[in-house]
Amino acid sequence: MKKSILRFFTKKRSGPPEAPPQPDCGQAVVIVPGVIESVLLLEKGTANERPYYAEGLRFAKKHWGRFLTGAVQALALHNCGRLIDFGEGLCEAFIGALFMHPDGSSVRSLRPVIETPRESAYGEICAAGKWRAVGYGARMAMELAQRVGGDNVFVFCYDWRRGVVHVAEDLAAFIAGVQAHTGGKTLSLCGCSYGCQVIAQYLYAGGKDAARIVFNAPAWRGTGLFRALQDPDKEKFYFDLPAAVRVLARFAKLEISPEPYVRWIPQFIVNEVAYAVVRRALDGGLKYAPGLWSCCAVEDYEEMKQKLLDPQKCADLIAQTDAAQYGVMRHIPQILAEAQAEGVGVWCIMNDGMPLMAGRETDTDGVIGAATGSGGVYLPAGQTAEGKRVSPSGRYNLTNALLPDKTWVIRGQVHGQSWWDDASRALIADLLLTGAPATVDDDPARPQFTETRCPADGVSLGFGSGADYILRPAQGEITGVIRNDSLRKRVHILSVSAQGLGYRAAAAGGVLRPGQSLPIRLIPTGDVTRPACGTVSVRFIKWDPLPLIHTRVFALRNEPEEKNSGKE
Repeated sequence: MKKSILRFFTKKRSGPPEAPPQPDCGQAVVIVPGVIESVLLLEKGTANERPYYAEGLRFAKKHWGRFLTGAVQALALHNCGRLIDFGEGLCEAFIGALFMHPDGSSVRSLRPVIETPRESAYGEICAAGKWRAVGYGARMAMELAQRVGGDNVFVFCYDWRRGVVHVAEDLAAFIAGVQAHTGGKTLSLCGCSYGCQVIAQYLYAGGKDAARIVFNAPAWRGTGLFRALQDPDKEKFYFDLPAAVRVLARFAKLEISPEPYVRWIPQFIVNEVAYAVVRRALDGGLKYAPGLWSCCAVEDYEEMKQKLLDPQKCADLIAQTDAAQYGVMRHIPQILAEAQAEGVGVWCIMNDGMPLMAGRETDTDGVIGAATGSGGVYLPAGQTAEGKRVSPSGRYNLTNALLPDKTWVIRGQVHGQSWWDDASRALIADLLLTGAPATVDDDPARPQFTETRCPADGVSLGFGSGADYILRPAQGEITGVIRNDSLRKRVHILSVSAQGLGYRAAAAGGVLRPGQSLPIRLIPTGDVTRPACGTVSVRFIKWDPLPLIHTRVFALRNEPEEKNSGKE
């Protein structure tokens, strides 16, 4: 009995079973994931093959006592010395294999976990047990494989350090291999984060083989994160540990919500250690990765280049970064316009999530600032704007987006981490395979600004005819539902309240099993002023290892009276 129990807990877990292949629809999809989702291997093909971060895991296990001692010293004496030493050592062990020489060449030989078109097919990924190694790519591939069969869905893995120009050349060769492997079926491309830049460079260089393209959280103008990562002033550096933990938890597919636990850690400790680790990573050679420079904000590029790169030692590297910055990143509007003029279906998925390192105002997308993504911008504090391009919170404005009629915003999602969100995956799959809905106005069930439905978030809020989170006063009382998005955990709804809407929430509460919903009612208060926007707050307990009270806030808007009367 004991042996059988031991085997149960120690046996290797396999990935999700592949759905039965669907009838061949004559379509193939290539997924180009983001940076951390394209795993690189040391000594690939040998008995000692391992992920680049394997040494870091061993270091953490071996020196766990140093971490605990340093944490106690930091809390008791406000001395972070031991903790910083541990962080620098962990950084060296964890990402040291990624370091590069000043000319942009790799310190150690690394290769992507998956390389050829045949082995990158979803069916082959599952059969080889490598689906866990490609994160978002495998999860999105599973969604698509249920519709077109695993042999028609491919995940392009790459060495992101090499820079967007070289990776795009590899993508062109990969696409040619996919077309040969599938017999020239209709091809769609799905990019995430850095993968969006790669696809844009592919188009810029003359790639013409894609019928449809979905860009998920594109970083077309870079991110202010790069400036924050190298700022010598510790006081200007801010690291949002809860957001970082949330990103890692999503990447690891954890259903637990770890943010409430790490909020107990004093911010001075977080900043000191994070700053030291970041500086060690840059000084160790990560700043010489051309791919990292492809994420530098356009407006910061020249200043950062002069500050960090030696013109003589880094001449080859600068040539690569110049090609990316003054090539694809300066021509995105033209690239998109030309692709659409040639009949390519193009759509964007943006995320209005949590900050990470560069500050709450500049990186509201977790890593990529909204102003440097698809063209969406945040309104200045205190200002509002009317129209369908303004988010329910009144902050997010897509009026100036590069693709205003084809850009969806997923609220609450952390920088493209769509594998948790079934609604986002379904939308992306529909766009890739059918091209519908063609614009954000074509399907009211899929509003332009929508809430993520992630198990780690606990609950989501939904309405019927008000699925776009815009309240219409003439409709009177509104009925919605609170859904427990967890796959395994119960949620106890404590209270529901409405603020600043001209509505009040009727009393609601109770325990919800996984997937269960609770109806709620929003009742007009008779306030004729009808504020432009407001929120509905849900207080709940999610039965994690340590049950804590969570609050999830959903932003809504009131439709202007003149628009409502005009429709009537």
